This record gives sequence, C-alpha cells and structure tokens, in this order.
Amino acid sequence: MSTPLLEVENLRVSFPTHSGRVEVVKGLSFTLGRERLGIVGESGSGKSMTGRSILKLIRKPGEVTAYTVNVPSAPVHVLAPEGADITVDGNAAGKAPLAELSLPLGTHEVTATLPGGSKRGVTIAVRFGGANEARID
Repeated sequence: MSTPLLEVENLRVSFPTHSGRVEVVKGLSFTLGRERLGIVGESGSGKSMTGRSILKLIRKPGEVTAYTVNVPSAPVHVLAPEGADITVDGNAAGKAPLAELSLPLGTHEVTATLPGGSKRGVTIAVRFGGANEARID
C-alpha cells in the first residue's frame, strides 16, 4: 500500500453548552490514499466539523482531540540569498542557506528577510513526488 495522504484516528470535536460539552464528531477514524472520499450524512451529523477540524479551522471554545491526524510531508529545497531569515507560513524555519525543509502537503508562503531588512516571498504548492522548490531571488 502506498503512503496515505491523510490518517485520522478517533477524531472528536466538542463545544461547550449551558448543560456541558456536546460532542459533534464522535470517534471518527479513516485512512485516505489516492482515492476520493465523500462524506455523506444527515444535516447536523458532523460532516463540516470533520473537514474544519482536519484543516485546523475550529475556533475556541470548540475543542478538537484525536489520537492521530497525520498529513504527510515532502521535502522542499529553499533557495534564498545567504544570511536571509526564512519563515514558512509566518513561522521561523532557519537561516539561508537551508539544505531542505520538510513541509506538509499543500500551499505555503515562504518568506526571506534579507540582512538589510527587506522581504521577499513566494507561494509554493508542496506535492508528493517531483521536485518541490522555493526560489527567492
């Protein structure tokens, strides 16, 4: 079997109410490879909350717990001027030259802050296979 694109084990999403916490997703588990997945259910059955929780879009006071929510990553070669501070999606990643970063699959903002303070950035789409590269000239 190939590497799964997404693994979710025992996903739970809950929200507080006046009478205590209410679980809107209760113990959902699945593994997704290259096939397509459709989530079907009645209104209010947790379809949207499942998607939002995987994408980390549940806001407080909502609470998401799971044994596993694993989105695979892939290597990204970062080419930027030497000495530049590199951030990915607003989080510090290191100083150029960087050999390689491991980033989750999907779209990311890679920014280089040059020694003089100016910033340059690119948006990259990280995918399985092939070369993933962030070139900041």
